[in-house]
Amino acid sequence: MFISNFLLAIVGYTTARFVLPILTFGKIHVQPASSDEQGFNWFGLKRVPGHGLMCHTNVAGCLGLIPWIAFIAAMLLKSRAG
Repeated sequence: MFISNFLLAIVGYTTARFVLPILTFGKIHVQPASSDEQGFNWFGLKRVPGHGLMCHTNVAGCLGLIPWIAFIAAMLLKSRAG
């Protein structure tokens, strides 16, 4: 439980905080960790005036883990290939 919370909260959130605005050309930003914003839709997004969309912290943590999982899978496949 501690490891999964660490991965989502630290690794995934931090990755998403840096990568998501770059991939979306600044249209989606990640909710600050200290924020207690409400009103996110089912996809974990909320429209923010002047900033486009804001992604909920939990959703950002999951999205931020995707590149790491892909990287680990690629390394495992590469090591098996020889």
